[in-house]
Amino acid sequence: MTSHFEFQSPDGLRMRTGFCSRPPRVADLERMWKRAVRVKGMDVVDVESLIQLKQTRRVRDYSMVGALAEVAGLDGDAPALALNYLQDCEMLAKAVAKWPKEAAACDREAVRLLVANASRVQIVSAIAVEQDARMQEDQIRIGARQERFDKYARDVARSLLAWRRTGVPLVQQHEQLAGCARRLLEPNP
Repeated sequence: MTSHFEFQSPDGLRMRTGFCSRPPRVADLERMWKRAVRVKGMDVVDVESLIQLKQTRRVRDYSMVGALAEVAGLDGDAPALALNYLQDCEMLAKAVAKWPKEAAACDREAVRLLVANASRVQIVSAIAVEQDARMQEDQIRIGARQERFDKYARDVARSLLAWRRTGVPLVQQHEQLAGCARRLLEPNP
C-alpha cells in the first residue's frame, strides 16, 4: 500500500514524499533498508530502490526513472544505474560510450543493440518494449493484489452475517478478521 504527502519546505521547495507499507517491485527489502540513508530523522531509500519503486504501470513514471538514472548514473559515475535504467536513446548512447566494458557485459536489450550499432528505431523500440513489459508486470501484480482484497471483502461480509446469526464473541471475531488480514500481507504470487 502506498500514499503520498506533499508539503512546502521552509525554503519554499515543493516536497512530495511517498510512503509504502510494503514497497512493491523491490526484490530485496533488507538490502533496500541497509542502503537507506538517514536524513533529519527519516530513512530515505537509495536511488536504485527508488527507481525500482517507480517502475509502475504508469507511463509518466518512466520519465522519473530516466531522470534518476541520468543524475545518479550518468552524471554520478554509476555505470550500472545508467546502463540499466536510462530511458532516452541519446543518454543511453552516452553511457555506452562512457563505459564500453560495462556495456559489453550488460544484458539489457537496448544496451546490446547500441553495442551492436543497431538503428535508433531498434533501440527506441527496445526501450519502449521494456517499459511496456514493466507496466504489464505491475498491472498483473496489482490485479493479483486486487483479487486478494476482493476475497478479503467477501470473507469479511460472510463473517459479519455469520456473527449476527450466531452471536460470536468479539474476541473470536477479532481472531477471524486477523486471520483473513494475514493472508493479505503474504507476498504477491
